[in-house]
Amino acid sequence: MSSANPLILLVLTLAWSWVWWGASIALGGTETAGGGLTWLVGGFGPTVGVGFALLRGTQQYRSSFRLRLFKWNVPWIFWLAAVAFATGPKLIALAIAAVSGHSAHGDAIGLGEVPVTIVFSVIVVAIEEPLWRGVALDAFRPAVVRASLVIGFFWSLWHVPLFAVDGTFQEELGLGTLDFWVFSVGVVGLSVFLTWLVVSASGSILLAMFTHLLINMTGQLLPDDTTIRVLEMVVILLVAGVLLSMRRNWGSRISG
Repeated sequence: MSSANPLILLVLTLAWSWVWWGASIALGGTETAGGGLTWLVGGFGPTVGVGFALLRGTQQYRSSFRLRLFKWNVPWIFWLAAVAFATGPKLIALAIAAVSGHSAHGDAIGLGEVPVTIVFSVIVVAIEEPLWRGVALDAFRPAVVRASLVIGFFWSLWHVPLFAVDGTFQEELGLGTLDFWVFSVGVVGLSVFLTWLVVSASGSILLAMFTHLLINMTGQLLPDDTTIRVLEMVVILLVAGVLLSMRRNWGSRISG
């Protein structure tokens, strides 16, 4: 178990990212050299948080963390659950929209953009998940159900400045819009599922990274718009609600 105070850890992460992203906003966002650099540096807030937690942890904890970071040998049912959850909400949303006669207005990325998108997404999840489903979750144990919500709130809050950084996906959605709230609430729902998945799979952070990667890629490869995102969020929240209703079973699955 991490010896880091979970709230200090999460506030530190936010502080790092928000300061640098605030600078990026002031410098013109990702379209300028200074804004792009500060946006990039700000993205490493979770890495700062992980470093802080590992420095405060014991050698035994650091060794355990490294093992869970690359832990692939978990029951296949959890890999299947990861694929189903990462792709299911968007596919269900698209199916509901199609049945109701709605066609998504947003375009998916082209095939030529896929390699770059994959590389960028891998970097993003490798930076984020060791904090959210790694050291931060460890710091909350054994209160993992509460952790899923608190971490989800901070994870959502962490993204907020990006809605004002010119050139980001979040900025295209718009600060304070319906899309903003759908994204923000949906992130909390995702946190519940990802936490349940990691706890159930003996603490595998690699499984969380894989799921997060698939979620990001599904969002990029399939058409999207506000209606689709709202439907997707509803599905995510329904799954999160079911998992939270099973909270008494979470504690017995804590491992790693």
